Amino acid sequence: GKFTKLPWVPLAGSILLVATPSLLVISNWGMETSLAAALVLWALLTYHREHWLQLALALGLAIWARPDTIVLCIAIGLDYFYLRKTATSKPGLKPVLLFLSIALAFVGFNLLLSGTVLPNTFYAKLAYYSGGGGNFWSQLWNLLSGGGKIITFALAVIGIGWCASQKRRGNAALILYPLGMIILYRWKLPYLYQDGRYLIPILPFVLLLTIVGAERSAAWVGKSISAASVLAVILILITAIGQFSGMNGAVQALTSEDVYIHNLQVATAQWCAKSLPPRAVITTHDIGALGYYSGRRVVDLVGLADPAMIQFLKPGATAGAVRELRKQGVNYAALLDNWYEIANENTVFIDAPPGSETMRVYHFTDSSRFTGAKVLAIHKYLYDLLQGGDPRDFGEAMREAIAYEPDNALTYTLGGEVMLAMNRRDAAREYFEKALYFFPESERAGRDLSLCNGGK
Repeated sequence: GKFTKLPWVPLAGSILLVATPSLLVISNWGMETSLAAALVLWALLTYHREHWLQLALALGLAIWARPDTIVLCIAIGLDYFYLRKTATSKPGLKPVLLFLSIALAFVGFNLLLSGTVLPNTFYAKLAYYSGGGGNFWSQLWNLLSGGGKIITFALAVIGIGWCASQKRRGNAALILYPLGMIILYRWKLPYLYQDGRYLIPILPFVLLLTIVGAERSAAWVGKSISAASVLAVILILITAIGQFSGMNGAVQALTSEDVYIHNLQVATAQWCAKSLPPRAVITTHDIGALGYYSGRRVVDLVGLADPAMIQFLKPGATAGAVRELRKQGVNYAALLDNWYEIANENTVFIDAPPGSETMRVYHFTDSSRFTGAKVLAIHKYLYDLLQGGDPRDFGEAMREAIAYEPDNALTYTLGGEVMLAMNRRDAAREYFEKALYFFPESERAGRDLSLCNGGK
């Protein structure tokens, strides 16, 4: 309409885009998310203009960037079917064939690479994160309205109401894409990991709805096009200022994440580069920094780069994981201790930055054993006790851990360290001796026992 042709409106919308904290954060991650967002916006624009070949190209490339953008294909298809009588042109056969060619090439590439229709990362993430839906809706609310975005959200709701009431090309797609993505992720991957990165491509659509909401709110109040335009631009700029108020927190979070990655993954990878044999093979659950900086072959424990490991993400499959890793020649493991833990191998390197998690590098052999998920959670509690946590549940925690894994030497080592910290040396000694019974070569339990005896 007349409003959207005014030069100040696109400028104000661009400012709103730049002032969105989540988009700033994701642009610094070096991931495909920004590319996917740009491609779906291009697809929406080409659909609005009825440039069918460009639309086919945009949708096909979007699927290569992020296969979940198939939701936009469905949304645009429903929009077109609903408004097909008002179209000034029809897609014809060429755009359909172009899109199908690009999509089938994507399927063929995945089949060749990993033997699956979709990337193996899709199946790995489903296996690992599918149980995380407990706080999905609160995480989603924070993504859409937190950090100064409450005005953005309110105007977007108004935009949804107006778009739903008007039979215009693209209105249904503008609503259905973010809605469809939310439904898809709530169904299949209910976990907005790392600032909601999986749903961030919907944010530009939310911002477009926000601009529509500002326009309609201004048109309802303003008595002329000029007055309404000025009011709409003011509303958009106020919204941008509200979003920008959350920018400092986003920058601090980004800085903190960069420091975290450097102090743990990068530092460990650099140690591996200096200290491990050139032909060492390392397994880890976070392959990026380790693979880049270590110069060693890396086997992905959680299956993002190694599809064979996906089947071992289910509970109780750790023994099979060990066999597969040894089959692939793994002889070292680099693990964050709240993700994975090897109970019967000595560490060759420990990186424990203040106030952070601990990264441990272990030898890895045919007899290596991962701690199970339930006992791993209890070990986290025991580590908390060593940092001054409440010890009232210590006895019950130890009984439960021993019931699940009676021969886990690390359980006894941690229990002994807690007892030693409480100056209960006799109890500590019993735990350390039990740890050494199950893992005689344990350097940690041996040092603890020596300390315990030497303090008599």
